[in-house]
Amino acid sequence: MKEIFNDSCREVLINQLASGMPITLRVATSSMTPEINPGDFVTIAPQPEKDFSFGDILLIKQEKEWVIHRLISIKECNGELYATTIGDNAIYADPSIPAKNILGKVVHARRKNKDVSLSCKTPLTNIDNVLLLASLPFIKTPAIKDITNIFKHEDFIATADAECLAPLIHFYHRDLNGDTWHAMQDKYLKILSRNTVFLDSLQIIAQRLGTVKFILLKGAFLAFHLYPSYGLRQFSDIDILIKPSETPTVHEKLLQLGYNRITGSEQGGNIPNVSMYLNSALYRSSKPEMPHIHVHWHLANSITPKYKTTNINMEKIWHSAVTTSHKWLSLSPEHLMIHLCEHAIRHSFDRLILIRDIAEVMVSKQIDWNQLVDDCRNFGLTRHVYYSLVYLSRKTGITAPLEIIEKLRPVKPGICGRLFLKLATNGIRRPELCNLVYMESETNSLDRLKYIIKTFFPPKQVLAHAYGLRHIGPFTYGFRIIRSIIHITKTIINILLKIKTRKELTT
Repeated sequence: MKEIFNDSCREVLINQLASGMPITLRVATSSMTPEINPGDFVTIAPQPEKDFSFGDILLIKQEKEWVIHRLISIKECNGELYATTIGDNAIYADPSIPAKNILGKVVHARRKNKDVSLSCKTPLTNIDNVLLLASLPFIKTPAIKDITNIFKHEDFIATADAECLAPLIHFYHRDLNGDTWHAMQDKYLKILSRNTVFLDSLQIIAQRLGTVKFILLKGAFLAFHLYPSYGLRQFSDIDILIKPSETPTVHEKLLQLGYNRITGSEQGGNIPNVSMYLNSALYRSSKPEMPHIHVHWHLANSITPKYKTTNINMEKIWHSAVTTSHKWLSLSPEHLMIHLCEHAIRHSFDRLILIRDIAEVMVSKQIDWNQLVDDCRNFGLTRHVYYSLVYLSRKTGITAPLEIIEKLRPVKPGICGRLFLKLATNGIRRPELCNLVYMESETNSLDRLKYIIKTFFPPKQVLAHAYGLRHIGPFTYGFRIIRSIIHITKTIINILLKIKTRKELTT
């Protein structure tokens, strides 16, 4: 909501707030609907600079405009506080502003001579916000302690652990005491110990691969190169990207190290074909201390046909790869961002660490945003990056340049994509929901129907590749259908429970 005044009017209103008296404004826009609608009158009370909470509806000064939006994060930088706000009906968060630009807090609203009930959409209704904010290094520590006290000790620890954010919360808020923080410390130390062993194993594997060039992907790369400690990013296996022609060599080298291929066994060590489905193989070591190795020969990788509308240029991926101080390469910052966004969408943000990874890249890497937009368009991945960046902005206030988000925004955003983003924003992040985004990528209803059929009935060779089986029969497809029905039912129940819980919390 924005109000337009001349300078003299603003000065009078600011003086009134400074004297401790409230002011009344008429809302002009719909950015806060349905909470506050155009034409509503709101009462603004004076607010001390440091006396505000997450979820408060604030009157702030943005350049030459006054805006009424909701507070979603408080940052501390060089001893100064910065606030980030967002409209309830906005696509992404506002640019951060100094806390001194907060003029007051909305304490009352009237609509057609009737009082409007103002809810405080704090983390009380969505723990996702709390966990993501608590995992960031620049969020004001006392505020984190205040909002985490809303939740039960056991629930907070269990959820942080499930979302893989417990180590980060401990690492960036070690000055806080209590049972919650000690439990986080234990989790961090366990992951640090495990990852150190895994990364030592990676050095051995890289040494054995010799001259084979590979790009380190996902969790292992993030733990080893991006986060400030090995113990901050949990990962279950080591993902490496190789060229298809190197597959036989890598296969033989891993066999010599005591690994066995447990998926795609029908292909053995032959040079594989690149498909719209699976483009990887998983290797397991006979030594329990050695991590699984997930070998990819293309960045597109799924058991369902999610990549029919994409065209990832692997030659460009390899040409832009960055040399590290070790025996492996890394994706360029732009391709790393695209890959993490695609991966997060494919898993429907089912673990918040996936979106936290994107935040870490944004704050620690120099990204050529125009190059990223060009590559997104050429690769057919604009929707994946757009929805990921919007979700990150809504949850944490960390926002890519607004002109870049607008360039990535679909020309005709469909109902499927909007529904996916709405569900995810409200904490419903079941893996199968990503199909909404992929169906939106299809051009017509017939293509969407084909996508659904291929999702339930992928080719036999794809299932054999995924499960490491030689024979695929009706039982396998029947099992997939039953499992899908169960997942869909759980998703619907989850949505209904979320709606019920929200109504209870706001009444």
